[in-house]
Amino acid sequence: MTGQGGREPALINPAAFCTFSHSDSCESRGVNDVAILEEVDFKTTFRALVQRIERVYSLKVNVGPVIGSYTGQFDGKEIWVDLDKNAEGAVFILAHLFGHTVQWNLDEELRLLGLANTGVKEEDLPRIYQYERQASQIGLALLEETGEFGLARWLTDRFGADWKFLAHFYRTGEKVRFESEAGADEPLLTSVPIPAFVPKRWPPRGAF
Repeated sequence: MTGQGGREPALINPAAFCTFSHSDSCESRGVNDVAILEEVDFKTTFRALVQRIERVYSLKVNVGPVIGSYTGQFDGKEIWVDLDKNAEGAVFILAHLFGHTVQWNLDEELRLLGLANTGVKEEDLPRIYQYERQASQIGLALLEETGEFGLARWLTDRFGADWKFLAHFYRTGEKVRFESEAGADEPLLTSVPIPAFVPKRWPPRGAF
């Protein structure tokens, strides 16, 4: 760890950041997935996430334009979401970036991995994949804390499509967006406990 004079130690739950294995998380889609999704009011879900993040985790959520071409940004203490995205997209961005915020405040190596913009090699992709998947697992836990227990497959598909975008970008330099249906082959996400953490501000990172 680099010196952070006077930095408060984060309270880490050692079980929260586990070794990832997909062998136990691969579940078939339920027949009610589509029906459940149609019943979700994503605007209400977004508001519930914002309230939970600000009141329980002492982070600030900013809703509005994000610098550059991004639709999301985070720095360890604040999260920005551009609601020009539809509410469904905004829920994914907020949940996923909350996951990254938790990671950054607990693990310097993950923070440095997230800040890396260049020099990514093929052999780096499995570690980046685990970093990205873990962020969505934490995001799923946040959704469950607000009472949303039917969105695991939806979030998995969103994450799977986003990972295809990232992997293609790292390999080719091209930004090719994938619809959520492209993530249907991603093993089902399961939530992980959200460890206690002390928010700290770091260089901001744009996303999406």
